[in-house]
Amino acid sequence: LEKQLADAKKQLALGGSGGGSGDIAPETVGSVQFIGKTYPDLDPKSLRDLASSLQQKHQDAVIALASDFEGKASIIVAIGKALSGKVDAPNLVKLGVETVGGKGGGGKPDFAQGGGPDAGSIDAAIASVKNSLAT
Repeated sequence: LEKQLADAKKQLALGGSGGGSGDIAPETVGSVQFIGKTYPDLDPKSLRDLASSLQQKHQDAVIALASDFEGKASIIVAIGKALSGKVDAPNLVKLGVETVGGKGGGGKPDFAQGGGPDAGSIDAAIASVKNSLAT
């Protein structure tokens, strides 16, 4: 049941299975395409799966996702293949992690994650990643 619930939450985050397109449209920030979104109550594994799906679909975008799960913040930054070597995911995720009171965060150059105790600041964490791309 827990797996089914997690799958249902992921489908809902992707736009559901209804008549909608289920697409999350990127916006232009600075010189790159950006997708930034927060999800209440989405577990870290589902957040990773969602980020990976969006990374495959939007290969020319920076994807920053955050969730508040069980009172803790999780943040993921994924970089599309077209931006490989131009944008560094660990540097961006560290900005978000600092915003939620965490330390560190990291991963591969194209996919990084971290977290912190201040789940109430996930919107600000996504904003900090977005603002760093605008400069």
